[in-house]
Amino acid sequence: MSELIKNLIMRNDFKAIAGFVLFFLFLGIYAYTSSPTIAPYRDTGEMVCDVATLGIAHQPGYPLYILLGKVATSLIPVGNLAYKLNFFSAICGAGALYVFYLLLIKFTPVWISFFICSLFGLNFTLHTVSTVSEMYSLNILLVMVLIFTSFSIFEKYSFKKIILLSYLLGLFMTNRMDILLTAPALGVLLLPKVFTDLKTDFFKKFSIATAFFTLGFSLYLYLLVRSNANPLFDWSHPADIATFLAVITRKSYGSTLDLISRNYHMGELFLPNMKHYLIHVFSNFNFALLLMPFGFYKLYSISKEKFYSILTLFIITGPFFFFLANMPPNPHSLAIVEPNYLVPDIALLFWIAFGAFYLYELKIKRHIVLIGAILMSSIAYASFHNLPSSNRRWLFFASDYAEDVFKSVPPGGAIVAKKDVQLFSLWYLQNIKNRRPDIRVIAQGLSGSRWYQNSYKIWHKGFSPLNLNSGDISNWSDTAEISGNNMFSTMDVVLPDNAPHLPRGMISSIYPSKKFQAENSNLWHFFNLEWLGEPYNDFFSLDLANSYIQAAVSLSAYLSSHSLMNKDILDKLYMCRLADSDKAQPYLYLGFYYIAKNDWDNGKKYFKQAAEANENLLKLAKDYHSLEDAIRGVSKAAAYAWLNYGVACEKTGFNEEAERAYLKALLRNPQFAQAHYNMAILYWRKDPARVIKELKATLEIDPNHKEAAFYLRQRMKR
Repeated sequence: MSELIKNLIMRNDFKAIAGFVLFFLFLGIYAYTSSPTIAPYRDTGEMVCDVATLGIAHQPGYPLYILLGKVATSLIPVGNLAYKLNFFSAICGAGALYVFYLLLIKFTPVWISFFICSLFGLNFTLHTVSTVSEMYSLNILLVMVLIFTSFSIFEKYSFKKIILLSYLLGLFMTNRMDILLTAPALGVLLLPKVFTDLKTDFFKKFSIATAFFTLGFSLYLYLLVRSNANPLFDWSHPADIATFLAVITRKSYGSTLDLISRNYHMGELFLPNMKHYLIHVFSNFNFALLLMPFGFYKLYSISKEKFYSILTLFIITGPFFFFLANMPPNPHSLAIVEPNYLVPDIALLFWIAFGAFYLYELKIKRHIVLIGAILMSSIAYASFHNLPSSNRRWLFFASDYAEDVFKSVPPGGAIVAKKDVQLFSLWYLQNIKNRRPDIRVIAQGLSGSRWYQNSYKIWHKGFSPLNLNSGDISNWSDTAEISGNNMFSTMDVVLPDNAPHLPRGMISSIYPSKKFQAENSNLWHFFNLEWLGEPYNDFFSLDLANSYIQAAVSLSAYLSSHSLMNKDILDKLYMCRLADSDKAQPYLYLGFYYIAKNDWDNGKKYFKQAAEANENLLKLAKDYHSLEDAIRGVSKAAAYAWLNYGVACEKTGFNEEAERAYLKALLRNPQFAQAHYNMAILYWRKDPARVIKELKATLEIDPNHKEAAFYLRQRMKR
């Protein structure tokens, strides 16, 4: 490598030198800021497990990523498997920048190409996907290769290159199917030349191109072959042709986008999605966007075909995709959509690059200085804004969470988990790090699938869970029975109503065989406390932190209902406030703790904070276009907090404030019988007519409210 660089310097090949510097600079940045183990991000835990075991990933299986990941991790000499796969993502991310650079230097000076690619390298989303074990950075590299190949064919057409492009498109679709969205842009650029070429020997040439596309796409057959060997991870078990076809078309799965967007009218959320994409654009490209109008003009004047190709790339992979996705603009949905921002970003960067080139070509000194100032300012801003929040170098959060969960599970237990990051972190720790092989980890969402139950029997000595995702409480009780009443769930699991459970560290004991034991409630702790109170890298890290909050809240709810609140839970609730200050429940139970100690002043303070946190959450729920059920749930939680705040105000002599609190409770939940009852008690000595009105309202909502019935009789006798 040193000899190669020396030869380049001797030949004054600064284009090649700059390309090498770009690649290794960002490879170093991405590798340094990668998580040292699995990152708490989407499907990273699953992907590491699939690569390690050559398993079948969730639909559509991602065979190219699985196989390349296996090769890469076997060649990278140091690091645990998860870090090796993170490093593979770093290589792909840096490789995408390098291919983009090779494309831009055909049209723009070296320094402009270098700066544009550096700006893309500092893109928060590209940095994120280049530091975690996911297929997204590989996908951007493959998109760049397709664009580079298409431009090469346009500049110097040959049918052999068309064959190569056909093969690559088919092969690259085995990483992510949505790479097909780039095809219209490639077609706009190349179809006129292709149609001219196909005027002779149409059937022969079309058949050859189709055959090579099919050859590349045939890598999906890996799923069919590998599944017949019953690997440990065998999503949907595509061992026969019908299931195989259902998997690669996602027919048997229903994508996350499909499941969420199904609740909204087509296109209903297009504008909110575009708004958030534009926020992403301004955040990452900032001052450089000033060059875009010049780039529009320059690219159009150079080549209308290239202009319309890049415009098509932007429209199809940007606005058109967002229209189809139709995702609510909440943090979870935005985190799902975010990696798809990168392809339309490429189009924007083309226009920025050609805008810089247009001003440069004018050969006016102040223009060149202006270009340099804009690009340097953009890079400086992106570095300042993005690098700190992209740094996962000390992020052990996912593996630490899994350790805490396993520590909470007694020997031989069965633990049910639901959300992706939580579940896949447990998979990783058990199957890759070989921790707690005595535990059975059950995926709630998959438990109703026949393939999952059959696979579970193979790998767990005949044990198979029933459908724990249907809400049928009998399935839970039967599964608890066959697990020897040694069954538990993580905090993200949705339990059926009335399913008996007790808090136990980071988990809940389902159908517990023993009574609550205080020593079992303290089987978890925060690792790496330096992250507490700091901004999170992404939604998924915050969601994992909320598992700790839910554990503390679950324990608090039990202790509060049994008059057992103690100093230990107080410490946990204070810690939860640091983990996520926007969560209302820790404030609520802090209030309960203090009123149990007859400290109504502190109780009032924390109840008000709980109410205000819920009010903020309610506003966000509406901004996020949340479903009505979710909004009603938050409204009821806000009403409950306002009610308790009102009680604390009464106890401390602030009756007017208590009345305002009860009115807010009724505003948030008009069917809140207890708020009417408290209002009646507040007016007992002041306004008999109001008392009767409020007591009657209480009983209209809740005819079984004994206290309201008793006091109404008392008042009516007077």
